[in-house]
Amino acid sequence: MATRLTRSTDVFIELGERCSIANTWHADWFVSVHLNSDGPSAVGIETLYRGEIGKELAVAVQSTLITATGDRDRGVKYRDNLYVLNGTQMPAILLELGFISHPETEKKLRTPEYQGLLVKAVVEGIAAYLDLKPSPPPSAPLA
Repeated sequence: MATRLTRSTDVFIELGERCSIANTWHADWFVSVHLNSDGPSAVGIETLYRGEIGKELAVAVQSTLITATGDRDRGVKYRDNLYVLNGTQMPAILLELGFISHPETEKKLRTPEYQGLLVKAVVEGIAAYLDLKPSPPPSAPLA
């Protein structure tokens, strides 16, 4: 399983282009990562989906995100009006990983440690959805 990014720098790519990229790659899943902004009192993580397979993936990823972060669970929500969920030919989810408008959340999101925690949780959620077992750690070389 390989991961490909539609962008690796802070440059805007049109929504249609993002979908086109994923469709051209014949991706198995499309995972769109976002940060909410809705005022300083808004807090938590939510995962949006469309379609039954999208829902199953969303539930698995949301669960691992909440377990890993201890953040407020804003739930898994069906959405049929989001371009990236409609414009992709594969199951797609949209992750809202926190509110940058919430001061404490913004502070955490700026740290490489928290970013790594989120990435690890997303990967574990996808692995759980696929029913993959974690690989054992490599053994020490024999002397």
